[in-house]
Amino acid sequence: VMGAHLKDSICEIWRRIWRVRPDMIQNMADCELEYVIGGYLTENCVLANALLIRCLIPAARVIVDADVCADITPERHERALAVMADNFIEVKR
Repeated sequence: VMGAHLKDSICEIWRRIWRVRPDMIQNMADCELEYVIGGYLTENCVLANALLIRCLIPAARVIVDADVCADITPERHERALAVMADNFIEVKR
């Protein structure tokens, strides 16, 4: 269970960035969430969004579907997937 201070901090970030109503934020922080991410540039938008979710909602399950991601080179794609895996983001292949 998330500590009250951390939960309040997460709620404040959601309020400022996404302009979400406070009652919606509390509901998001209280329930088990799962995010599945894919995108065009693995090392840019996919990596950034996966890490952002991991930081804002630490209890959430974050999954990156490697089959629906790509990058400029296969090496860059694999490097970004490795960074995400190192940060407790589930990489589905």
